[in-house]
Amino acid sequence: MVLTLRYDTLGCVGVGVCSGSMEPAFYRGDLLFLTNPAGARYQTGDITVYKIPGADIPIVHRVLETHDFVAKDKG
Repeated sequence: MVLTLRYDTLGCVGVGVCSGSMEPAFYRGDLLFLTNPAGARYQTGDITVYKIPGADIPIVHRVLETHDFVAKDKG
């Protein structure tokens, strides 16, 4: 569980860690300030925060691996 704090003027989102699910990297009470520069791709080891529609709190995860995806046109 995380508590979301927004700092839109700085171009980042701050979240406070409220559970031990990210230990030992992050502990309860730690503050994470995260950015997502336009056009940047996620890298292995990055921390991502996303909101699931209908959920009360955002979800924080570490990217474990990435895959290239090539969209194919039907034709």
